[in-house]
Amino acid sequence: MDDISSLKHFARSHPNIANENQLRWWIFKRDTNGIESSGAIIKKQNRWYVNIPKLREWILQGEKAA
Repeated sequence: MDDISSLKHFARSHPNIANENQLRWWIFKRDTNGIESSGAIIKKQNRWYVNIPKLREWILQGEKAA
């Protein structure tokens, strides 16, 4: 599953896109920015994961309301 990553791993692997604090801010604001409804982030057993292809789409589309 190369397209799914933990927040920490994603932040370490893609520092030019977002650091862990930025990812957590996007998650905090998920009700208004559409990141969760886009499928770019996934919560499983109290852990958040990044769907990398969907995050790329979400970033390219801009932060749209859910």
